[in-house]
Amino acid sequence: MSLTKVHNRMIEGGSVNVLDFGAVGNGTANDTDAIQAALDTGLPVHFTGGGTYRANNLTMSTNFQTLIFSGRCVLQKNANGPLLTISARECSMYRARFDGESASFTGHNIVKSEPHLLLVGCSSYDAAGRAVLDSDGNGLRIMGTNHIYQTTDSTSTGYDIEIGGTGLYSMITNLYTSQATGGIYINGAGSVSLLGSQFGKLTWEGGFGGFVTNSRINGAVTVKAGNVAFGTSSVSANVTLGDGTTSYSQILMESGLHMQSGTTLNITNGVQDSTFDNLSHLRNNGVNVTIGSSVDNDYHDAKVSYTPTWTGGSTAPAIGNGSLSAYYTRTGRRVIYSLSLQAGSTTTFGSGGAWTFTLPIVASSVLARQIGSCLSEDAGTGWDVGASQVSASGTTITVIANSGGAITSTVPHTWAATDRFSFEIEYEV
Repeated sequence: MSLTKVHNRMIEGGSVNVLDFGAVGNGTANDTDAIQAALDTGLPVHFTGGGTYRANNLTMSTNFQTLIFSGRCVLQKNANGPLLTISARECSMYRARFDGESASFTGHNIVKSEPHLLLVGCSSYDAAGRAVLDSDGNGLRIMGTNHIYQTTDSTSTGYDIEIGGTGLYSMITNLYTSQATGGIYINGAGSVSLLGSQFGKLTWEGGFGGFVTNSRINGAVTVKAGNVAFGTSSVSANVTLGDGTTSYSQILMESGLHMQSGTTLNITNGVQDSTFDNLSHLRNNGVNVTIGSSVDNDYHDAKVSYTPTWTGGSTAPAIGNGSLSAYYTRTGRRVIYSLSLQAGSTTTFGSGGAWTFTLPIVASSVLARQIGSCLSEDAGTGWDVGASQVSASGTTITVIANSGGAITSTVPHTWAATDRFSFEIEYEV
Protein backbone atom coordinates (compact mmCIF):
# COMPACT_ATOMS: atom_id res chain seq x y z
CA MET A 1 0.00 0.00 0.00
CA SER A 2 1.36 3.43 -0.84
CA LEU A 3 0.89 6.27 1.66
CA THR A 4 0.41 9.91 0.82
CA LYS A 5 1.98 12.53 3.09
CA VAL A 6 -0.70 15.03 4.09
CA HIS A 7 0.36 18.65 4.50
CA ASN A 8 -1.61 21.23 6.46
CA ARG A 9 -2.17 23.20 3.25
CA MET A 10 -4.10 20.25 1.83
CA ILE A 11 -6.76 20.70 4.52
CA GLU A 12 -9.46 23.24 3.69
CA GLY A 13 -9.15 26.22 6.03
CA GLY A 14 -6.08 24.78 7.80
CA SER A 15 -2.67 26.34 8.26
CA VAL A 16 0.56 26.04 6.31
CA ASN A 17 4.21 25.47 7.14
CA VAL A 18 6.94 27.30 5.25
CA LEU A 19 8.84 24.01 4.98
CA ASP A 20 6.05 22.66 2.78
CA PHE A 21 6.80 25.41 0.25
CA GLY A 22 10.47 24.66 0.02
CA ALA A 23 11.94 26.80 2.77
CA VAL A 24 15.13 25.34 4.21
CA GLY A 25 15.84 27.40 7.34
CA ASN A 26 19.54 26.53 7.44
CA GLY A 27 20.81 30.12 7.84
CA THR A 28 22.29 30.14 4.34
CA ALA A 29 19.61 29.45 1.73
CA ASN A 30 17.44 32.26 0.37
CA ASP A 31 13.95 31.29 1.56
CA THR A 32 12.19 34.44 0.29
CA ASP A 33 10.13 32.80 -2.46
CA ALA A 34 9.06 29.87 -0.30
CA ILE A 35 7.97 32.07 2.60
CA GLN A 36 6.16 34.51 0.31
CA ALA A 37 4.28 31.61 -1.28
CA ALA A 38 3.17 30.49 2.16
CA LEU A 39 2.06 34.03 3.04
CA ASP A 40 0.15 34.34 -0.22
CA THR A 41 -2.17 31.47 0.80
CA GLY A 42 -3.73 33.82 3.33
CA LEU A 43 -3.75 30.99 5.88
CA PRO A 44 -1.92 30.93 9.23
CA VAL A 45 1.78 30.35 8.57
CA HIS A 46 4.03 28.23 10.80
CA PHE A 47 7.80 28.45 11.13
CA THR A 48 9.15 25.28 12.75
CA GLY A 49 12.36 23.33 13.15
CA GLY A 50 14.23 25.98 15.15
CA GLY A 51 15.99 27.21 12.00
CA THR A 52 17.15 30.56 10.67
CA TYR A 53 15.12 31.52 7.58
CA ARG A 54 16.83 34.13 5.41
CA ALA A 55 14.54 36.35 3.32
CA ASN A 56 13.78 39.92 2.32
CA ASN A 57 10.95 42.28 1.31
CA LEU A 58 8.18 39.90 2.38
CA THR A 59 4.55 41.07 2.38
CA MET A 60 1.52 40.03 4.43
CA SER A 61 -1.49 41.21 2.41
CA THR A 62 -4.37 39.08 3.73
CA ASN A 63 -6.55 40.43 6.54
CA PHE A 64 -6.55 38.43 9.80
CA GLN A 65 -3.50 36.36 8.86
CA THR A 66 -1.30 34.89 11.61
CA LEU A 67 2.38 33.96 11.86
CA ILE A 68 3.37 31.35 14.45
CA PHE A 69 6.99 30.57 15.32
CA SER A 70 7.79 27.35 17.17
CA GLY A 71 11.07 26.76 18.95
CA ARG A 72 13.86 29.25 18.30
CA CYS A 73 13.03 30.06 14.68
CA VAL A 74 14.44 33.32 13.30
CA LEU A 75 13.45 35.27 10.20
CA GLN A 76 16.69 36.95 9.10
CA LYS A 77 17.16 39.68 6.50
CA ASN A 78 19.36 38.91 3.48
CA ALA A 79 18.88 42.07 1.35
CA ASN A 80 18.26 45.79 1.73
CA GLY A 81 14.74 47.05 2.41
CA PRO A 82 12.12 46.01 4.95
CA LEU A 83 12.20 42.43 6.12
CA LEU A 84 8.39 42.22 6.38
CA THR A 85 5.64 44.68 5.39
CA ILE A 86 2.12 44.17 6.74
CA SER A 87 -0.38 45.72 4.33
CA ALA A 88 -3.44 43.95 5.76
CA ARG A 89 -5.73 44.53 8.73
CA GLU A 90 -5.83 42.69 12.05
CA CYS A 91 -2.83 40.45 11.55
CA SER A 92 -1.03 38.77 14.45
CA MET A 93 2.29 37.12 15.23
CA TYR A 94 3.28 34.77 18.04
CA ARG A 95 6.86 34.21 19.32
CA ALA A 96 8.34 35.55 16.08
CA ARG A 97 11.98 36.66 15.92
CA PHE A 98 13.11 39.17 13.27
CA ASP A 99 16.84 39.73 12.70
CA GLY A 100 17.80 42.76 10.58
CA GLU A 101 21.47 41.85 9.98
CA SER A 102 22.30 45.57 10.13
CA ALA A 103 26.02 45.02 9.53
CA SER A 104 25.16 43.98 5.98
CA PHE A 105 21.73 45.38 5.10
CA THR A 106 19.73 48.61 5.42
CA GLY A 107 16.06 49.22 6.06
CA HIS A 108 13.47 48.55 8.73
CA ASN A 109 12.60 45.14 10.08
CA ILE A 110 8.79 45.32 10.35
CA VAL A 111 6.66 47.92 8.57
CA LYS A 112 2.93 48.19 9.38
CA SER A 113 0.68 50.24 7.09
CA GLU A 114 -2.82 49.05 8.06
CA PRO A 115 -4.77 48.98 11.35
CA HIS A 116 -4.37 46.45 14.13
CA LEU A 117 -1.24 44.37 14.41
CA LEU A 118 -0.73 42.12 17.43
CA LEU A 119 2.78 40.96 18.39
CA VAL A 120 2.77 38.50 21.29
CA GLY A 121 6.07 37.37 22.79
CA CYS A 122 7.98 38.50 19.71
CA SER A 123 11.26 40.34 19.12
CA SER A 124 12.83 42.44 16.38
CA TYR A 125 16.49 43.30 16.63
CA ASP A 126 19.70 44.29 14.83
CA ALA A 127 17.67 46.64 12.60
CA ALA A 128 19.50 49.31 10.62
CA GLY A 129 16.26 51.32 10.64
CA ARG A 130 13.27 50.78 12.93
CA ALA A 131 12.71 47.43 14.58
CA VAL A 132 9.00 48.25 14.12
CA LEU A 133 7.68 51.14 12.01
CA ASP A 134 3.94 51.72 12.36
CA SER A 135 3.04 54.22 9.66
CA ASP A 136 -0.69 53.73 10.27
CA GLY A 137 -0.71 54.36 14.02
CA ASN A 138 -3.89 52.43 14.71
CA GLY A 139 -4.03 49.37 16.92
CA LEU A 140 -0.39 48.38 17.24
CA ARG A 141 -0.24 46.08 20.25
CA ILE A 142 3.06 44.69 21.48
CA MET A 143 2.66 42.29 24.39
CA GLY A 144 5.88 40.95 25.87
CA THR A 145 9.13 39.92 24.23
CA ASN A 146 11.06 36.71 23.71
CA HIS A 147 14.28 38.70 23.16
CA ILE A 148 14.56 42.47 22.48
CA TYR A 149 13.34 45.22 20.16
CA GLN A 150 16.45 47.04 18.96
CA THR A 151 17.84 49.33 16.30
CA THR A 152 21.57 49.70 15.76
CA ASP A 153 21.05 53.38 14.85
CA SER A 154 22.49 55.11 17.93
CA THR A 155 22.00 58.66 16.61
CA SER A 156 19.49 61.11 18.10
CA THR A 157 16.97 60.14 15.39
CA GLY A 158 17.39 56.39 15.83
CA TYR A 159 14.48 54.57 17.49
CA ASP A 160 13.55 50.95 18.08
CA ILE A 161 9.84 51.64 17.54
CA GLU A 162 8.07 54.46 15.72
CA ILE A 163 4.32 55.03 15.86
CA GLY A 164 2.96 57.56 13.37
CA GLY A 165 -0.07 57.91 11.12
CA THR A 166 -3.61 59.02 11.86
CA GLY A 167 -4.84 56.02 13.85
CA LEU A 168 -6.62 56.14 17.18
CA TYR A 169 -4.90 53.94 19.74
CA SER A 170 -1.85 51.75 20.33
CA MET A 171 -0.53 49.91 23.38
CA ILE A 172 2.85 48.47 24.34
CA THR A 173 3.21 46.26 27.42
CA ASN A 174 6.19 44.37 28.86
CA LEU A 175 8.52 45.59 26.14
CA TYR A 176 12.26 45.15 26.66
CA THR A 177 15.16 46.84 24.92
CA SER A 178 18.77 46.62 26.03
CA GLN A 179 20.07 50.13 25.35
CA ALA A 180 19.70 53.78 26.33
CA THR A 181 19.80 54.76 22.65
CA GLY A 182 16.97 53.68 20.40
CA GLY A 183 13.69 53.89 22.30
CA ILE A 184 10.23 54.92 21.18
CA TYR A 185 9.16 57.75 18.85
CA ILE A 186 5.49 58.75 18.82
CA ASN A 187 4.52 61.24 16.11
CA GLY A 188 1.02 60.17 15.08
CA ALA A 189 -2.45 61.46 15.81
CA GLY A 190 -3.61 58.73 18.16
CA SER A 191 -3.24 57.83 21.82
CA VAL A 192 -0.47 55.51 23.03
CA SER A 193 -0.16 53.57 26.29
CA LEU A 194 3.23 52.30 27.52
CA LEU A 195 3.06 49.89 30.45
CA GLY A 196 5.54 47.76 32.35
CA SER A 197 8.34 48.24 29.82
CA GLN A 198 12.04 49.11 29.62
CA PHE A 199 13.31 51.13 26.70
CA GLY A 200 15.73 53.89 25.69
CA LYS A 201 14.77 57.47 24.94
CA LEU A 202 11.14 58.55 24.54
CA THR A 203 10.14 61.30 22.10
CA TRP A 204 6.45 62.18 22.02
CA GLU A 205 5.52 64.64 19.28
CA GLY A 206 1.85 65.12 18.50
CA GLY A 207 -0.97 62.68 18.91
CA PHE A 208 -3.87 62.55 21.33
CA GLY A 209 -1.65 61.77 24.28
CA GLY A 210 -1.58 58.65 26.40
CA PHE A 211 0.30 57.46 29.45
CA VAL A 212 3.47 55.80 30.72
CA THR A 213 3.42 53.73 33.91
CA ASN A 214 5.44 51.06 35.70
CA SER A 215 8.24 51.52 33.17
CA ARG A 216 11.96 52.20 33.12
CA ILE A 217 13.16 54.79 30.62
CA ASN A 218 16.93 54.65 30.10
CA GLY A 219 17.25 57.64 27.75
CA ALA A 220 16.09 61.23 27.53
CA VAL A 221 12.38 62.10 27.46
CA THR A 222 11.03 64.84 25.19
CA VAL A 223 7.30 65.62 25.14
CA LYS A 224 5.81 67.98 22.55
CA ALA A 225 2.21 66.87 22.94
CA GLY A 226 -0.70 67.35 25.30
CA ASN A 227 -2.71 64.89 27.39
CA VAL A 228 0.34 62.83 28.34
CA ALA A 229 0.50 61.30 31.84
CA PHE A 230 3.50 59.80 33.63
CA GLY A 231 2.73 57.40 36.46
CA THR A 232 5.02 55.32 38.64
CA SER A 233 8.17 54.95 36.52
CA SER A 234 11.88 55.79 36.51
CA VAL A 235 13.86 57.98 34.10
CA SER A 236 17.66 57.87 33.86
CA ALA A 237 18.21 61.02 31.76
CA ASN A 238 16.85 64.55 31.26
CA VAL A 239 13.16 65.28 30.71
CA THR A 240 12.05 68.22 28.56
CA LEU A 241 8.39 69.19 28.35
CA GLY A 242 7.39 71.51 25.49
CA ASP A 243 9.52 73.45 23.03
CA GLY A 244 9.40 76.88 24.68
CA THR A 245 6.90 78.32 22.21
CA THR A 246 3.99 76.02 21.33
CA SER A 247 1.13 75.54 23.79
CA TYR A 248 0.77 72.03 25.25
CA SER A 249 -1.81 71.30 27.94
CA GLN A 250 -2.87 68.50 30.28
CA ILE A 251 0.52 66.99 31.02
CA LEU A 252 0.55 65.06 34.29
CA MET A 253 3.54 63.91 36.33
CA GLU A 254 2.45 61.86 39.32
CA SER A 255 4.35 61.59 42.59
CA GLY A 256 5.59 58.08 41.74
CA LEU A 257 7.76 59.28 38.84
CA HIS A 258 11.44 58.99 39.80
CA MET A 259 14.35 60.69 38.05
CA GLN A 260 18.02 59.96 38.53
CA SER A 261 20.01 62.40 40.66
CA GLY A 262 21.89 64.97 38.58
CA THR A 263 19.38 64.98 35.73
CA THR A 264 17.17 67.93 34.74
CA LEU A 265 13.42 68.35 34.43
CA ASN A 266 12.76 71.32 32.14
CA ILE A 267 9.15 72.56 32.01
CA THR A 268 9.33 75.10 29.20
CA ASN A 269 7.16 78.09 28.33
CA GLY A 270 3.96 77.00 26.61
CA VAL A 271 3.19 74.08 28.93
CA GLN A 272 -0.11 75.02 30.54
CA ASP A 273 -3.10 73.63 32.46
CA SER A 274 -0.87 70.78 33.61
CA THR A 275 -0.21 69.13 36.97
CA PHE A 276 3.10 68.21 38.60
CA ASP A 277 2.74 66.26 41.83
CA ASN A 278 6.36 65.23 42.24
CA LEU A 279 8.55 68.34 42.15
CA SER A 280 9.54 68.31 45.83
CA HIS A 281 10.42 64.61 45.58
CA LEU A 282 12.55 65.25 42.51
CA ARG A 283 14.38 68.22 44.05
CA ASN A 284 15.07 66.24 47.22
CA ASN A 285 16.55 63.49 45.05
CA GLY A 286 19.02 65.89 43.42
CA VAL A 287 17.10 66.61 40.22
CA ASN A 288 17.49 70.09 38.76
CA VAL A 289 13.98 71.43 38.11
CA THR A 290 13.64 74.42 35.78
CA ILE A 291 10.30 76.08 35.06
CA GLY A 292 9.60 78.56 32.28
CA SER A 293 8.44 82.00 33.35
CA SER A 294 5.17 82.01 31.42
CA VAL A 295 3.69 78.64 32.39
CA ASP A 296 0.34 78.37 34.16
CA ASN A 297 0.13 75.00 35.89
CA ASP A 298 -0.68 73.26 39.14
CA TYR A 299 2.62 72.66 40.93
CA HIS A 300 2.76 70.65 44.12
CA ASP A 301 6.15 71.79 45.32
CA ALA A 302 7.53 71.89 48.87
CA LYS A 303 9.84 74.68 50.01
CA VAL A 304 12.68 75.29 47.58
CA SER A 305 15.84 76.72 49.12
CA TYR A 306 17.21 79.77 47.35
CA THR A 307 20.43 81.79 47.76
CA PRO A 308 19.69 85.45 46.95
CA THR A 309 22.15 88.15 45.99
CA TRP A 310 22.07 91.08 48.43
CA THR A 311 23.07 94.49 47.07
CA GLY A 312 23.13 97.95 48.62
CA GLY A 313 24.52 100.85 46.66
CA SER A 314 28.07 101.45 45.56
CA THR A 315 29.48 99.08 48.18
CA ALA A 316 27.74 95.72 48.37
CA PRO A 317 26.76 94.29 51.74
CA ALA A 318 28.40 91.05 52.92
CA ILE A 319 26.80 88.56 55.31
CA GLY A 320 30.12 87.60 56.90
CA ASN A 321 29.52 85.34 59.90
CA GLY A 322 25.84 86.16 59.95
CA SER A 323 23.15 84.12 58.23
CA LEU A 324 21.07 84.76 55.13
CA SER A 325 18.50 82.18 54.09
CA ALA A 326 15.56 82.21 51.70
CA TYR A 327 13.07 79.83 50.18
CA TYR A 328 10.08 79.92 47.89
CA THR A 329 7.06 77.84 46.97
CA ARG A 330 5.22 78.02 43.69
CA THR A 331 1.70 77.14 42.63
CA GLY A 332 0.93 77.96 39.02
CA ARG A 333 1.88 81.57 38.41
CA ARG A 334 1.97 82.47 42.12
CA VAL A 335 5.25 82.48 44.06
CA ILE A 336 5.58 82.95 47.83
CA TYR A 337 9.08 84.16 48.60
CA SER A 338 10.46 84.44 52.15
CA LEU A 339 13.85 85.67 53.40
CA SER A 340 15.52 85.90 56.79
CA LEU A 341 18.74 87.76 57.64
CA GLN A 342 20.63 87.65 60.98
CA ALA A 343 23.58 90.05 61.21
CA GLY A 344 26.82 88.77 62.69
CA SER A 345 29.86 90.51 64.09
CA THR A 346 31.54 90.60 60.65
CA THR A 347 28.45 91.44 58.61
CA THR A 348 28.72 94.64 56.58
CA PHE A 349 25.67 96.51 55.32
CA GLY A 350 26.78 98.31 52.17
CA SER A 351 26.75 102.02 51.47
CA GLY A 352 25.45 104.53 49.01
CA GLY A 353 22.06 103.12 48.15
CA ALA A 354 18.96 101.00 48.78
CA TRP A 355 19.03 97.32 49.62
CA THR A 356 17.74 94.87 47.04
CA PHE A 357 17.53 91.06 46.95
CA THR A 358 17.28 88.97 43.79
CA LEU A 359 14.07 87.07 43.00
CA PRO A 360 14.10 83.30 42.46
CA ILE A 361 11.85 83.70 39.40
CA VAL A 362 11.36 86.79 37.22
CA ALA A 363 8.14 88.68 37.98
CA SER A 364 5.22 89.03 35.57
CA SER A 365 5.35 91.81 33.01
CA VAL A 366 1.59 92.37 33.37
CA LEU A 367 1.33 93.66 36.93
CA ALA A 368 3.01 97.04 37.47
CA ARG A 369 3.69 96.55 41.20
CA GLN A 370 3.26 93.73 43.72
CA ILE A 371 3.52 94.39 47.45
CA GLY A 372 4.54 92.27 50.43
CA SER A 373 5.77 92.97 53.96
CA CYS A 374 9.14 93.31 55.66
CA LEU A 375 10.33 93.51 59.26
CA SER A 376 13.47 95.27 60.57
CA GLU A 377 14.67 94.65 64.15
CA ASP A 378 17.07 97.00 65.89
CA ALA A 379 18.24 94.47 68.49
CA GLY A 380 17.18 95.46 71.99
CA THR A 381 15.49 98.63 70.77
CA GLY A 382 12.45 97.97 68.60
CA TRP A 383 10.88 96.93 65.30
CA ASP A 384 10.04 98.65 62.06
CA VAL A 385 7.26 97.15 59.92
CA GLY A 386 7.67 98.10 56.28
CA ALA A 387 6.88 96.83 52.79
CA SER A 388 8.55 94.75 50.11
CA GLN A 389 7.95 95.52 46.45
CA VAL A 390 8.37 93.80 43.09
CA SER A 391 8.01 95.74 39.83
CA ALA A 392 6.80 94.45 36.45
CA SER A 393 9.36 92.10 34.87
CA GLY A 394 11.47 92.62 37.97
CA THR A 395 14.43 90.47 38.89
CA THR A 396 14.94 92.00 42.36
CA ILE A 397 12.84 92.96 45.36
CA THR A 398 13.04 96.40 46.94
CA VAL A 399 12.40 96.81 50.68
CA ILE A 400 10.89 99.95 52.19
CA ALA A 401 10.85 101.18 55.80
CA ASN A 402 7.71 102.35 57.59
CA SER A 403 8.80 105.93 57.01
CA GLY A 404 8.48 105.35 53.27
CA GLY A 405 12.18 105.47 52.47
CA ALA A 406 14.16 102.58 51.04
CA ILE A 407 16.00 100.45 53.58
CA THR A 408 19.75 101.15 53.55
CA SER A 409 22.68 100.66 55.90
CA THR A 410 21.29 103.52 58.02
CA VAL A 411 17.49 103.23 57.43
CA PRO A 412 15.29 102.62 59.42
CA HIS A 413 18.25 102.52 61.83
CA THR A 414 22.00 102.09 61.68
CA TRP A 415 22.44 98.36 61.28
CA ALA A 416 24.76 96.41 63.56
CA ALA A 417 25.55 92.87 64.77
CA THR A 418 22.57 90.83 66.10
CA ASP A 419 20.06 92.96 64.17
CA ARG A 420 17.54 90.96 62.12
CA PHE A 421 15.63 91.51 58.90
CA SER A 422 12.98 89.47 57.08
CA PHE A 423 10.38 89.78 54.36
CA GLU A 424 7.65 87.73 52.69
CA ILE A 425 5.92 88.50 49.43
CA GLU A 426 3.53 86.71 47.15
CA TYR A 427 3.94 87.70 43.54
CA GLU A 428 2.92 86.60 40.06
CA VAL A 429 5.35 85.35 37.45
